[in-house]
Amino acid sequence: ELRRHPERIPEAIEDILRADGPFQFHYRYTPADTILGGISIPAESRVLLVWAAANRDARDPPSAPPALADGPPARGPAPHFAFGRGLHFCIGAPVARLETRIAIEQILARTTSISLDPDRPPTRRPSIFIRRHASLPVVVRS
Repeated sequence: ELRRHPERIPEAIEDILRADGPFQFHYRYTPADTILGGISIPAESRVLLVWAAANRDARDPPSAPPALADGPPARGPAPHFAFGRGLHFCIGAPVARLETRIAIEQILARTTSISLDPDRPPTRRPSIFIRRHASLPVVVRS
């Protein structure tokens, strides 16, 4: 779909970040008594901000990201917390988006197909904090 509609690459990147972002959570401490989402949190409490859960929208069925589905886009880029929020927003997010877009554009321009290697499944590095691959074997045809 992205090969046919490269203008949808930025939306696909955002959907992928929302569905399978690299950071799962961060710990924070409350410096003072705080109310978050209607819940009272005492001062000096440890709070777990689960970005991965915040990226889920109960209205979305579990399926391919909308930008990767056939047909016109169903909506604009989905909001997500893959790069954090507010004061803790990742300063490198614009560069990460640019590098990803350029890499996808170049790979699609220089190949006719890309698929997972059926003989070597992808593996992830073991971590509850960061999601990343240890290996992602692919078959590329130019």
